[in-house]
Order: sequence, then structure tokens, then C-alpha cells
Amino acid sequence: DTVIKIPLTAMVPSPDIMFESLANLGFCVPEVPVSHHVVLTNKGTREGSFNITWDEKLPFRITPSSGKLAAGRKHIDLDGDGRMEGDESVVVTDGSNQMTVTIDFEATELGPFRALAEVNIEGEDIPKILDITAQSVEQRLELVHSDNSGALGELLKFGPLIYGQEKQIDAMLVNNGPQPISYTLTAELDK
Repeated sequence: DTVIKIPLTAMVPSPDIMFESLANLGFCVPEVPVSHHVVLTNKGTREGSFNITWDEKLPFRITPSSGKLAAGRKHIDLDGDGRMEGDESVVVTDGSNQMTVTIDFEATELGPFRALAEVNIEGEDIPKILDITAQSVEQRLELVHSDNSGALGELLKFGPLIYGQEKQIDAMLVNNGPQPISYTLTAELDK
């Protein structure tokens, strides 16, 4: 009349969609589009659908905003005993369990930008959050002293010079924005 208790574990196949929750778009310039990619990966044992929602009045778009990801793990009877134990699974390697979504952003004003998008996953009651951030800055060139003692301004003043004298001002042209920018230097002689 001995009672033996055997612990049983049952796992329901379910999706487990994961992604980097912070999408930092970095420094950008107003009215110049930037893109950022986020990879969604299903590490679960069942296919899963997602749907991303956000305030569409904000200056960004996410594409695609919905989709279906194949299971990231498949149960297989690896030891051939006719049973599939919890540890008998293989990782999917064909990429069907991943999808890349693109965030396209175009700043409308200077300063920090932050928005939250909800990633609703089939079978989960609480949405996951995708935090989207950017810093919009002015794009400009600045002429500064080569010893970093400050800006020179738009005009270089050499002061009075007698014919034959030379004077040199060492300076650096600094790009204070995140984008590469072309420039042209011109010289005009006072008459």
C-alpha cells in the first residue's frame, strides 16, 4: 500500500516572440528620413502572430506592422523511444521564425523624440513595448580656432596689413550635425 508521487510537467506549445525593446534612432536632422531595423524572433514551440500599434499622428511608420512567425523550436523524438520529452527539441535554422520590421522616422522639430509602440502577440494578454527614441539636431558647419578656443564666425578678420606682409589664421571646419555635408570656401578681397 505504498504511494509514490511522480512529478509531471506539461508544457503547452506556445509562441515566444522576442525583440530588442529599445529602438534608438540616434541623432538625426529635421526633415531628413532615417530608418532603423528591429528583428522579431519566435523562440517558442508554436507559430505566433504579432500586430504593432502606435499613435499614427506621430512622425514614424513601422512596416510590416503585423505578421506570423514560424515556431523557433520543434519537438522531435531524438532518442527514438516513442516519447517526446521536454528536452527533445531542435532549433529552427531556416529563418522562418524571424522577421525584420523597419521604423521610418522623419523629425519635424529639434529636440528629443520618444514614442511607445505596442507589440500585441497572439495568446499574450499584456502587449510588449517597443520604445522608439531619437534626438533631432541642427545640421550646420562651424569655423573654429584650431586650438579649440572657440568659434571664428563667418568672417575672418586679419586686421590692417602693409603690402607684402602675411598673416595666417589656423582654423578647423567642424560639422556639428550627424549627416555628412558638402561645403565650399570662398575668399573675397576688400578693395
